[in-house]
Amino acid sequence: MKTLKTTFRSQDFTHTQIARTGMVAIYLKEKDGHAASFEVVRIRTSKASTRKVTNEAGEEVEIKYEASETYPSDGDWGTHGFSYRSLEAARGRFEGLVAAEAEKEAK
Repeated sequence: MKTLKTTFRSQDFTHTQIARTGMVAIYLKEKDGHAASFEVVRIRTSKASTRKVTNEAGEEVEIKYEASETYPSDGDWGTHGFSYRSLEAARGRFEGLVAAEAEKEAK
């Protein structure tokens, strides 16, 4: 499975992972070197899949996607992703999610 990158760019922001336990992580979200927020995320997974598309020559081709970890989408925010202005607040949510995941696995 392809793991989520520890640093990536999205919508002019740089996201840098600063903590991860299991499938829960904290990312620092920056723009132009200035911290915008801290994002606490439940990392999701997607299954391997294939998709048929038509290329510029009009030929149907198959694109293969490997199984991978994914960052929550905009629609997942508030359920699988949370934004905080301070690292302290982000760590509080992070620790709560890690504890909840551990409790779920223990059942």
